[in-house]
Amino acid sequence: MPKTISSLIVDTLPRLVNAPKKGISIYQAANSIQSLIAKHLMERNSDLIATDDLFLVIPAYDYKVPLPSDFLAMAEKPRAVQAPDWVQSSAWMAGTVTSYDTATKTLVLNVIESNGSGTLASWYIAVGVMPGWMVQAIDTSTSSLAVGTGAKTIVTDTELDLAVGQNLIISNEELPTDSDIRATIDQEWLDDDDHDDYWYWDHYKMYGDVYETAATCPRKFKIVGTDMYFRPKVTNPVMVTGKYKAKPADFTAPDDEIPWNDLFYEVFREGVVRIITKQVSIPEVDQDFMILFKREVDTVLNARFKPLPQKRTYRRTWL
Repeated sequence: MPKTISSLIVDTLPRLVNAPKKGISIYQAANSIQSLIAKHLMERNSDLIATDDLFLVIPAYDYKVPLPSDFLAMAEKPRAVQAPDWVQSSAWMAGTVTSYDTATKTLVLNVIESNGSGTLASWYIAVGVMPGWMVQAIDTSTSSLAVGTGAKTIVTDTELDLAVGQNLIISNEELPTDSDIRATIDQEWLDDDDHDDYWYWDHYKMYGDVYETAATCPRKFKIVGTDMYFRPKVTNPVMVTGKYKAKPADFTAPDDEIPWNDLFYEVFREGVVRIITKQVSIPEVDQDFMILFKREVDTVLNARFKPLPQKRTYRRTWL
């Protein structure tokens, strides 16, 4: 089982007997270590920080969508999947599986995106859209459920084989069995605007900056502040999916899990003790601790960056 804050408290308390009674708490120290590791993973462009799946819906003839509150950066090129009319017109919720009890067929879902309102008792369940995947309807439910984000509990009509973290969509209208048009969206850098604008207008023999033909799928994206912008505008609703780097949630409860599959648990354990005993809120100033930090973290990251042979290989030789 993954380590939790409770595990961390049990492991560190014997070494904190003589620590100051007032000052930095274990929660504060653990959050400092988590922030240090997360920023180092960002700096190294590690896949370990890519923990969440993007699920955005661009309304018809629109070009801007708010990003999730924990969004840091894209971990891959996002995919645009043309969405049918139910995305705009029906009540739906999209999220990840928290747990599923096969005996009672009880599904707990962490909903991150939703559309519509009200409390409904007729739901269609489908495997959520992942980059390049089709929508796959798998079951139904008659549980009474209020539309919105957060933890949602629903009982499936049949027993399913669901894994924790799997993406699901539930809708009060029957979901389509496929989404035909899919495309990868390229990133557009901030300093490329003029070059792209001049090429676009010249290529399509249109001049000025007040007209742009809407398309089935966007071709470019740009992140500005807390929003993701797309170009060109879309003629129909489009779902945008892909892995993104997410800011880890702060520890607030004893059963909060230590992230990254305990790969860096030793860093958490030693870091919490150092911060509390020395009353130093910035762990980087402790040189001895940073030696341990770099050894424990960089050893893992360096190994993950070199999984394939240096020479050129065919896809079939390693997949």
